[in-house]
Amino acid sequence: MSDTTPTLIPPLVAPLTPTPLPAPVTGLTDKQVAALGGTIVPLYIYPIPPKQSDLAPFEPSTGKTSDQGHKIGIVVDVTIPSTGATATNVLYEFDTGGKGFWASQGQFTASGTNPVVPASGNAANLGAVITQYSSGITYLGTGVVATVSLPQAVVPDNGPVPTVTTGMAVVETILELSDGQELPGSFPIFGNFSGDFGVSLQQTATVTPPLKHNLPYPFDLQVPSQQPALLSIMAQLGVDSFIVDLVTLTTPAAAPGAGTLPVKAGRLILGPSSAFAPYFPQYQAMTATGTTYTPPQSSASAASAKPIATYEEALLFGSLAVASNQAVGVPVVFDTGAPGVMLHSGEQPPQLSKDGFTPVVGDQLLLNTQLDSGEGTGFESNVQSLLSFTVGEVIGENAASMAGIVGQTQSGFINTGLTTFLAYQIMYDLQNGLIRFPAQGKATT
Repeated sequence: MSDTTPTLIPPLVAPLTPTPLPAPVTGLTDKQVAALGGTIVPLYIYPIPPKQSDLAPFEPSTGKTSDQGHKIGIVVDVTIPSTGATATNVLYEFDTGGKGFWASQGQFTASGTNPVVPASGNAANLGAVITQYSSGITYLGTGVVATVSLPQAVVPDNGPVPTVTTGMAVVETILELSDGQELPGSFPIFGNFSGDFGVSLQQTATVTPPLKHNLPYPFDLQVPSQQPALLSIMAQLGVDSFIVDLVTLTTPAAAPGAGTLPVKAGRLILGPSSAFAPYFPQYQAMTATGTTYTPPQSSASAASAKPIATYEEALLFGSLAVASNQAVGVPVVFDTGAPGVMLHSGEQPPQLSKDGFTPVVGDQLLLNTQLDSGEGTGFESNVQSLLSFTVGEVIGENAASMAGIVGQTQSGFINTGLTTFLAYQIMYDLQNGLIRFPAQGKATT
């Protein structure tokens, strides 16, 4: 779920000539991943339940879908060392468009008479925090220093599961948009999740940005003017790279929070970038923010931690065509928290006006970018289509919509949502600051 709007300067212009999409990687079996030194963490695919009777299995390319698409889940363990509170084997939304990790306080078990959240003035209490998502959800809570791990990770040679001690948010209040108003809500969100495991490589703002949705009294009084910066756990695990694989699917025997809800499981692969880069030969430098993140000084890892590079939410730029309307230099957000493709109109170029770029069924939608495949031998530019389809009504496959107008100082952008991730794997090469894609597929005749 994207919670900010990118305002960036495009480096490249890609011609609007359709190409085959990146071809899904087929050679990375679980056994091969382990041989390459990779760790595998399950990612669970759940339909969004508008009501229980509307649930349908996740089956790409069959047209079977829930009314509102799907969400991705990951199981996480959390311990707050200063209070001893724990939240074990809890399912959170895996959200590449969200910043920081936000976990429901209701999932924590307190230690003795200690509170879950460390008291104000304790170095492990980082202060009040707030975030809002395009879905209409608002979280209010407290930033804390916590130890976060991925308990379902399958690690080569039975090594320790990925773990880091850093800043995250304990959510004390959830508000949800209803008939244009933010009202008190409850967990789980989207039927299954106890918060948002944000994977965006951009840190949260320390000065609270203008709210997307005004809050009613007394919640409006709880909005901090400043707050601690939080960064995704994935960026802090010390891994070279991670791959989001929602193409290689299995049917799990059981999935947390699912009950009888039909799900599939994909993979989050963590490992050395040099080992996995050959499977993702096309790449582009991720758009850097120019700032770095340092874990809270009270965290166990802070003493030895190096500043971590951060990147804009829109990691690259592309050229976009919707029917006969075209725009270049369009910021592109890859967001597993958005069920389908969403366009956002802006006041600054490229505006992506609602009149010209609102997709309707039957329109041709094309998103191209320029990728390198030189691997150190010089820039070898390739035009690559990231999206190319006739607009339909299957969310996550061919549905697209205009989400609304963003701030006056901001440009329009496209959020590819789950549609790209369900079509091919994407690799985040943290060691080299690159976003990587599989090789271009072969043209069909």
